[in-house]
Amino acid sequence: MRLLSDSATTVLHIHIPAGEKLTKEAVDDSLRQVCRYVPNHGLAVCASWLLDPALAMVAEPSSNIVLFMQRFAKFPVPFETPQIFERVFGFTATEEDIPHWKATTTLQKSIQQALSEGVVFRTMGGYLLL
Repeated sequence: MRLLSDSATTVLHIHIPAGEKLTKEAVDDSLRQVCRYVPNHGLAVCASWLLDPALAMVAEPSSNIVLFMQRFAKFPVPFETPQIFERVFGFTATEEDIPHWKATTTLQKSIQQALSEGVVFRTMGGYLLL
């Protein structure tokens, strides 16, 4: 076991605004900026549907979503309903709605297919060492 932070470590919380690009360049730039302005940074944490390893089953390996997810070491977080349904299908969507939803995007169709095959989606926590 390895200690990742102590009382002197600034732990940053990463927020992912809806609609923002998750290109490698945009994420790298954002992390560079925060590292410049926040002293004693060492660790960043995030909890999001975008960290779910199951995304690798429904999105292209080279997609920005998968590349973003792969940056993080994962840990479980308690979340009653996975965020992926509201974020990809809309805030009124529940897991029970998804099989009957009129899917209009490739990601929506892939999620529907994955659910029919028994894939379980989760909201995950993750951390990055900065």
